[in-house]
Amino acid sequence: MGYPCTSLDWLHQLLIGQSAIFHTLINTTKKLDNWGIAANIACYHKYNDKLAEVNACIEWLQAEVDSICLTKLLCKGQLEAARVLKQLAHMECLAPVFMWCSYDEEPQVTIQGGWKCAAHGCA
Repeated sequence: MGYPCTSLDWLHQLLIGQSAIFHTLINTTKKLDNWGIAANIACYHKYNDKLAEVNACIEWLQAEVDSICLTKLLCKGQLEAARVLKQLAHMECLAPVFMWCSYDEEPQVTIQGGWKCAAHGCA
């Protein structure tokens, strides 16, 4: 005597399949006289679609982040090319002290007390 296949792989393919296949599956489950099965199948299908939608949003947001980082890098390069550090060196004392992390492009800010700049004597 053979045992039925216990893997849900084939069912998963029907659950996420085209609309016509899914509706055939739902209509067939309604004939089983067990509304719980049809409800769970509809729920699975709904959340599978929602998951695909969220993943698409994540991919779009990651592309947006990548674009912004590239644009920011280009701006930084333009500021370096303009030798802005030399031109605005007198304002260095107004900036908080930054601690750079080797794994991160962004600085970790630690603010030192007071507004007085010992190096330049400005306030």
